Amino acid sequence: MKTPSVEDIIASFPHPILPTVQGEPDYHTIHAIRKLLQANSRSIDSHLGGGALGHLGLIVSAAAYSIVAPAHPWTNPESPGRTPTEITGGTAAQISAERHRWEEAVTTFRTRATVDQALKKQIITVFEPMYLEILNNDMVGFANTSARDMLEHLFLSYGSITAVDLERNFENMRKAWDPQQPVETLFKQIQDCVDYAEAGGITIGEAQKLSTAYTKVFATGIFHSACRRWNERDAASKTWNIFKTHSATAYRQHKQMQDCVDYAEAGGITIGEAQKLSTAYTKVFATGIFHSACRR
Repeated sequence: MKTPSVEDIIASFPHPILPTVQGEPDYHTIHAIRKLLQANSRSIDSHLGGGALGHLGLIVSAAAYSIVAPAHPWTNPESPGRTPTEITGGTAAQISAERHRWEEAVTTFRTRATVDQALKKQIITVFEPMYLEILNNDMVGFANTSARDMLEHLFLSYGSITAVDLERNFENMRKAWDPQQPVETLFKQIQDCVDYAEAGGITIGEAQKLSTAYTKVFATGIFHSACRRWNERDAASKTWNIFKTHSATAYRQHKQMQDCVDYAEAGGITIGEAQKLSTAYTKVFATGIFHSACRR
């Protein structure tokens, strides 16, 4: 199988052309570019790192990757060599199987290397040369520097985050969520804080993300039923992605009910608490799924 060229891979990215950064970069400009590079890296299939996240491991740190794929660490493949391993006295089937294994290993190795080159090329075109010059070796250029190395250098040199910045970030992460705002604002607030902390050298694990988000949702006083259902889940189903789906569903149900109340009151009809409860109970009971919860 022929390995796509760097140009072919860049053309296939969801973001083949990235916005350039004029002048000295800072955390926010570097972070914005990294987000686009993450999307690009994920778009190229790979069986490495669990096989579900493309080549994301070329961009994010090992700690960050372990959060999204805890059971499948990303490891860059070693060169499989120029020829298959010779099997002395092997059968035709064994020799064929070894060649097939070697060919797959070659494709994986070359694809990873080419994707990394494509990501590096994008980074080089985004930032002015002087901000990457320290990595540019007189003899081999950027050949021995990975895309992740470039991003780490940029964050370290120009996206510096102080202890005061980190403390302010944690305060922002703990700020109450306004349930009048879309629930997606809650998810974004937490994820932005997690990304910022990582750039400052601190990894916020999934358990802390979940605890913070749950506390914010519970503190609104509106979603106690949804929180109770979350607590009843087994540990294996308490992930960040499942929590977002769970909370978004509860938010939409609440908003639909509130919209009906607002519409009725705008027409001069007051819907009391008892009627709201009765209507909501009837809808839940009618699904046929929550009889046990309705009985309680």
